[in-house]
Amino acid sequence: PLTLYPTVIGTTIVWLVVTFVTKSEKPEVLKRFYERTMPGGIGWKHITDQFDLSVAKNNFGRMFVNWIAGIVLVYASLIGIGKLLFADYLMALISFIIGGIAILILYQNIRKEGL
Repeated sequence: PLTLYPTVIGTTIVWLVVTFVTKSEKPEVLKRFYERTMPGGIGWKHITDQFDLSVAKNNFGRMFVNWIAGIVLVYASLIGIGKLLFADYLMALISFIIGGIAILILYQNIRKEGL
């Protein structure tokens, strides 16, 4: 709808202004955050270089697969429950099997990460 455009433009202007007007965090705070969360990406290079921190492993491929598997799991579960409620048992079973496969993929990837 047409009301979406002013909302998106307005919120974008507000978050840009707030981002550039507010004071940055102290480097020590960013260091503690980095050590606690180990985020990936090149945006943290200046912090890792400044404090001589170890660089986080970037397993973006595995994280992407986990993201897709999580989405598949949620939708398969929702569809499976809906089909079960409407007595479409074959489609419910197929949906739950797909959800089970997504769980297995997530489990294997999380085990490989050592979490």
